[in-house]
Amino acid sequence: TTLFRSRRPPFDDVKVRQAFAHAVDRQALLDAVAAGYGTLVGAMVTPQDPFFEDLSNEFEYNPQRSKELLVEANVTNLNVSLDVPNLPYATAAAELIQFYLNQVGVTATINILEFPAVWLDQVFRNHDFDMSIIMHSEAWDLLTVFGDPNYYVGYDNPNILKQAELADQGTTEQWITGMQSLVREIAADVPAVVLYLAPRLTV
Repeated sequence: TTLFRSRRPPFDDVKVRQAFAHAVDRQALLDAVAAGYGTLVGAMVTPQDPFFEDLSNEFEYNPQRSKELLVEANVTNLNVSLDVPNLPYATAAAELIQFYLNQVGVTATINILEFPAVWLDQVFRNHDFDMSIIMHSEAWDLLTVFGDPNYYVGYDNPNILKQAELADQGTTEQWITGMQSLVREIAADVPAVVLYLAPRLTV
């Protein structure tokens, strides 16, 4: 998952976040980084979740639309930092994302941070980053990541927890429908670009 520090310009503008989502060819990245083993999902929800919907085409690869959104956001000559842990999947993905962003006129500087010590201190604890890449593996971490504005992503949307509470009060069908609506809202707001669902390969 590529995460944005949503409280820090330029990522406090949803159009910039949407532009970045359109800029990256996630299928090509999946093929290159994970040899095609993985699933495009479009949100931080897995096919095993009862409220899963395939949102992988919500922000399809479209560099032209990415450029248009950056113009609409009045952003030019944009320079951002891409602070990633020194983990193979993260560094490989960072190089591709840097390339894709360059194609739409954005300069991304890759900073490789020792994991876990430096990455946890700088990115997770001190929230000092523009963008980062990390594999989230917590169970049902959707509300952990996007429901708390004090979490390191900094996504502040009070409607998310309200929707979750309302969904919890309903029937199973109402819970599923309510959670799907919540997930669609998060996906449209793009506090992160979910690159792919990583596979579990066992030999």
